[in-house]
Order: sequence, then structure tokens, then C-alpha cells
Amino acid sequence: METQSSYRDQATLLRMLAHKAVVPAMESSPAAPMAVLLGAKPEIGTTTLCLNIATSMATQGKRVVVLDLDIHSTGMAQATGKQAQISISDLIQQKHDLHEVLIAGPAGTLILPTKTESAAEFTFGHQTLVRFGQQLKNLGKHADVLLIDAGNEITIVDHFLWGMAEQFVLVSSAHKEAITQGYAKIKQLNQDRARPDICTIVSRCSSANDGDLVNHGLTNSCRKFLKLPVQPLGVLNFSLEVNAANLAAQPYVLRYPHASITKQTSEIAGLLLQGLPHNENLMYQGAA
Repeated sequence: METQSSYRDQATLLRMLAHKAVVPAMESSPAAPMAVLLGAKPEIGTTTLCLNIATSMATQGKRVVVLDLDIHSTGMAQATGKQAQISISDLIQQKHDLHEVLIAGPAGTLILPTKTESAAEFTFGHQTLVRFGQQLKNLGKHADVLLIDAGNEITIVDHFLWGMAEQFVLVSSAHKEAITQGYAKIKQLNQDRARPDICTIVSRCSSANDGDLVNHGLTNSCRKFLKLPVQPLGVLNFSLEVNAANLAAQPYVLRYPHASITKQTSEIAGLLLQGLPHNENLMYQGAA
């Protein structure tokens, strides 16, 4: 049985390999700036938010690719009315070419809904992950932005992406359990110096003040105890439009363009775009 120390060593190695893997890809083709959304706990709307942020970016003229790397849910398939055709394991092991399995999503996005699978079987060799990382970066041929829905459980792939992504976004809620689990996830991933920009979004809040307090608490805790700078991206209030749009398998930013949550999501999408480095085409144009 692996000790906790050996697992940390393996995770550190994966992040180092991820950082090195992007170099040849960037030399041969434009790299797709990557943001990973990770839920603090289940049932707080990480997949819904990821899809709506992508759609908001696409309505601003950005080419956006969205990958579902949540092993426990087919939420992206349900939210878009599409059918998941492949598993994440098959994708990472390159049984399918990533460029060939992307399908048309809302507002001109390209998406990849995936099947659920067992966490016990979700393990890969270092070189397999490196090759997968090169495929992700090569998506720059098709995308200005790559968004990844990482679900709410940290896997070996999340450790790899931590060393590769430009941004890691923790999606929390105002519930104490979500705040505690979200902080623990950041602490678990933060095991060496190779790290992305870390951001937070607080979802399903009864008021903006509640969300601001959570963002403030997470930011201060990460700075004080983990020596990590964390950037709050915004707060999303509880909205009936979200459930109604989900039932219609349509992003709420399209179905309810004038709703307050659509404006909040557009502002968050804009901040994400501003935070993605070295791409003049990604300057935020502002909410419609």
C-alpha cells in the first residue's frame, strides 16, 4: 500500500511532468489557455457554471472548448441534451483522438461530454498523462480558451493539470461544509511551487454579501496558512432561472439573457479572460 508521503511525491512528479509537457506543444502550435473548474463539494453547480461561462465567452466571439473530466457525473451531457460517447480513461489513453470526438455545443462552443467511471480504476502512467497534456495544449488550433470541468473529487488527472493550467477555479457555496472541503482541496493540490493562478467563485448564495464573506474567508485562509494568493472572481446568487434552463437543456445565459445571474456570469467570464496570459485576442469586451 502506498503511503501518504509516496502519494505526495507522485503528485509532485506529475505536476513537474505537466509543466515540461507543454513546451514542445507550444513550440509547434499555439497553446490553448486553460482554466480548470473544481467543485468544493457535489451539487453546487460546477458543471452548469462551467458550461455557462463557456457560452458567455463564445457569445463574445471567443472559440471555446469545454471538456468534461468529472468521473462521477454525466452532467454536461444532461445540461446540453447530448449523449456521452466515450470515457475519460479512453480519452486520456488516446483510444480516441481528442480533435475527432469534440461535438458542437451552445453558441458555437465545442464540447466533450463523457461517461462516468470508477475512481478505483482511474489511474495512468506518467507518459500517458504527458501525451494527453500535449493534446490539450494543441487544442490552440481550435480554441482561444480551454475550460475543464474537473468535478468535485481530486484525481490523479487534477494533480497533473495543477502543473499545467493557467488558472484553477474553486467553485464553492456559502455552506460551511463546502467552504471547509474547498480549502482542503486547495491545500491538497498545493504541494510544490509549480501552481496556476487560483481563483474562487461562490455559487447559489442567498445574497451577494454572503458570497463576499466566503470569498474573503477563503482568500485570507489560503494566504495565511498556505502562503497562497487567491483571486475572488465573483458571487452567483441563487436563481430559479438556472433550474428552468437545465430542464430545457440550455444554458441560462442564452435562455435568460437579461437575468441577473446572466450578468454575474458574464462578469466572471470576463475576469477569467483577463487572467489568461499572453493572448491579446482574449481582452474582455464587457457584458452585453
